[in-house]
Amino acid sequence: MTKKTKFRHNKKRNTAFLFEALVMEATKAIVEQDPNRKVAAISLLKECFYKSTFLYKELSLYKALYESNATSEHHARGLIFNVCDDHRRLNQQKVFSEQTALINKINKALGSSVYSNFVPHYKSLATIAQMFSPTTTPQERALLQEKVTQLMSETPAQGEQNMEHVDNLVYNSFVTKFNEKYGKELLPEQKELLSRYIISFSDNSLSLKAYVNEEVTRLRTALTGASTTSDFANDKEMADGLTVVLERLNSLKEKQLDEDALRHILKIQALAKEALES
Repeated sequence: MTKKTKFRHNKKRNTAFLFEALVMEATKAIVEQDPNRKVAAISLLKECFYKSTFLYKELSLYKALYESNATSEHHARGLIFNVCDDHRRLNQQKVFSEQTALINKINKALGSSVYSNFVPHYKSLATIAQMFSPTTTPQERALLQEKVTQLMSETPAQGEQNMEHVDNLVYNSFVTKFNEKYGKELLPEQKELLSRYIISFSDNSLSLKAYVNEEVTRLRTALTGASTTSDFANDKEMADGLTVVLERLNSLKEKQLDEDALRHILKIQALAKEALES
């Protein structure tokens, strides 16, 4: 029987993990209304991942793999080959130096708790990092490449079922704290909105604006449909309240996408969820 290979992984030297952990830290700070930590986390994202940095270049290679799914195995293998080739061409000394600087800044500005943040793609990020590592043997790299191929070929639903929550205790602690404060867990669409808001600096908010436009349309359709149900038809107060919400929703397309607008959308997302389930 072949002995199972155990791969080593240092998440502090995983550029994509550092990025995602900072995104999660900023998300938590927004949810918990902690402006100082929010500013600190977003400032580090802006400072250390702008386009000319080596961290940004390496992050782009990670994203090319872990943001791809439901692709054919043939396409996945071709992409992995090209990404690994590009990664070999990166100046690893520069990457290491920028990682060291970022780790020191995280420790000073936010503390080591950032490294305990739950990162949804952790399993994929760890596998990719091990595949990129120059200390990985050719035999180990072949096994890792096959593993990444399988991850990229999964549908999103399969990926969620197979995902191993390495930081489960930390994640559960965060969810419990959120539930105690707000009475419910963030909806998937709320997490998506927050993530896009936090990283919107990288593309001048273009992806955020596009997402908000699509989300406003979805929410308006959902709430308009709910207004025809008997609950709203027989309750004038609820019907009037829904009219106000729809008016506010329509105004969001024209409004600057600041934190005030963000809070309105988060609340309306929760309202739409409740309306659809009622």
